[in-house]
This record gives sequence, C-alpha cells and structure tokens, in this order.
Amino acid sequence: MLVEVLPERSIDNQKVNTVSTAPEWTKPYVDYLRHGVLPDEPEEARKVQIQVSHLAIRDNQLYRRGYLIPWLKCISKEEGKTFIKGSHLGDAAAHEGARALTCKILLLGVYWPDVYNDAAALTKK
Repeated sequence: MLVEVLPERSIDNQKVNTVSTAPEWTKPYVDYLRHGVLPDEPEEARKVQIQVSHLAIRDNQLYRRGYLIPWLKCISKEEGKTFIKGSHLGDAAAHEGARALTCKILLLGVYWPDVYNDAAALTKK
C-alpha cells in the first residue's frame, strides 16, 4: 500500500462560533458550577446548592448524574415534549401511564425538571 504524506493541509480550517442552546432552567446551575455564582434570592440559592450535587458539566453540556442511572442530558421543556409525544404516540408507542412513560424517557438519556408532570399531563389527554 502506498502512503503519500502531504507537506501542507489540503483543507482549510474554518472558524465556527459555537452558539449556546442551553435550556433556560439550567442557567442558575451552570453559573454555580462554572463560576460559583448563586441567585440573589435565599430560597433559590439554597435550592441550587442542594440540587447541584446531582449535576455535572461535561463537554459544555449539563448532565444529571445518578448512582444507578446513566448520565442524563439536560434538555429544554419543549424538546422534552417532543420526546414524550414520540414515545407515547409514535411508531413504537405503548400508550403506557405516566410512571412507565417517565421511565421510558429517562432510559432514552434525557432529563428536564417537569418530566413526570409533562408525562402525566399527556397521558391524561
């Protein structure tokens, strides 16, 4: 097999600006994990301090971590609703209840704070 070594690159690197598409609900947690900044309200600050123990930033993405579950990618509520509709009403749908639907969503590797409430609202329809 012949191998040719090129003296210079054949493709130019293009600089691309990354656009942050982080969900709005993750902002206080990301600020605390990256910069140690807490919200001004004492109740919100305490809530962030307690819940941040289950969160981690990896590759500029916020994940919820657990002991017995895989790391779950934190997504927005709108993205979550598409996951729920696809799981409940899609081709592989089973029309299960809210608890089973929530477990199915979590096994897909995504998380948002109202996952159970959104699943319950959809199954009630």
